[in-house]
Amino acid sequence: MQEKLAAKITTPDEALQLVKKLKENHDLYLEVQKRGYEKGKQHDEESVCRQWEAVLAGPVTEAFEKWRSAGRTIFFFRGVNRQLQKPLTVITRRLFYLRAKGLRGFRKGLKRRLGMPEANADA
Repeated sequence: MQEKLAAKITTPDEALQLVKKLKENHDLYLEVQKRGYEKGKQHDEESVCRQWEAVLAGPVTEAFEKWRSAGRTIFFFRGVNRQLQKPLTVITRRLFYLRAKGLRGFRKGLKRRLGMPEANADA
């Protein structure tokens, strides 16, 4: 006399009914116990070690290699960025100055620095 157990228990009442059913039917209890023991063999120490080895040797190693090779590229671009940062800062400041003072102010300042007379500044 083998009865099928509910696949999912969703309420406390269902769990209580299942416990009562197992208490009343000793053969069903032994069957569930046997299936639990068989299922437990899948999770013994050796099986878990094999599963971890497979995961670490497969997808984890592949992801690590991909990350490591991408990391070198990122560090290369970081170095290039640092080398370009100073000139870009100077250019950015100059552009901000041009926007703030206007081109006419820039010309006046340039002519003043070059020692040209102010009368020729508007010419």
